Amino acid sequence: MGLQLAQAVEIATQLVQLTVTTTDNSTVFNSLEFSLQNEADLLYVLTEYQGPGGADVGIDVVEINSSASVVAVGRTGIPSSLRYIDAMPGLDALTITATDLIQGSATSFDLNFGQASGRQQILSSAYGIVTTPTDNVGAIILDTTLSAIGGIAYTLILTGDLSEPESFLLVDDTRVVSTHAKLGIVHAAESLPESDVYIAPFGGDIFVGTKLADMLYRTSRDLIFADGLYNITVTTEGSESILVGPITVDLSRGSITSVLIRESVNGDDPYGLEVL
Repeated sequence: MGLQLAQAVEIATQLVQLTVTTTDNSTVFNSLEFSLQNEADLLYVLTEYQGPGGADVGIDVVEINSSASVVAVGRTGIPSSLRYIDAMPGLDALTITATDLIQGSATSFDLNFGQASGRQQILSSAYGIVTTPTDNVGAIILDTTLSAIGGIAYTLILTGDLSEPESFLLVDDTRVVSTHAKLGIVHAAESLPESDVYIAPFGGDIFVGTKLADMLYRTSRDLIFADGLYNITVTTEGSESILVGPITVDLSRGSITSVLIRESVNGDDPYGLEVL
């Protein structure tokens, strides 16, 4: 039949499984379940199967990221990486336990509110993620799962009110750009459903520069800047009424910086910004 390209379809952020069948409905490929992320563009290419195990076809995945770069997504067996961000107000610290549901191994560590963990190398596998208060590890707050695809860098955001905790997963572009700085903005303040974010060169008008309009809770934006100092300010949607900021970040060439929009630490100021 020759080379064919199917029309692109839009799918809501969710856990999915990719299945390939023949015209007689025989299944020739089943992927692991994986999480489709907000605003991700993926292209799936049917290929000759490379093994191991039994299958009639293989799948290569190409990701077109927000900076228009095209990168190959790794196969099963290639390590992934994962970091966590604690944006869940109400506790000073969480204990996070990640269990490899295939291998049976588990790791635990503590994470303070408003902070990010280091990036940990993990196997391509399915994981159970359990969070508890650090001072009461028997009281489970959130119990969720993650299916990690080989070669992908993930960030798992822990957020929501303690009575209704939740999480969302980001696929990170960790490729260094030697001539520019990379900045990621993560919105994890549940009580602020929508806001505008301004990134302006330091020393000038904080509302003159790059504007991220209508940024929603549980989303992230990635940008590239020339190196230098920048002010970051969050306002109510459609206005210049400041909610938090400005804070100053130093973006140097080759750096990758994340900034978190979070709830208040102590209940005094409603929102905060953290440079991670």
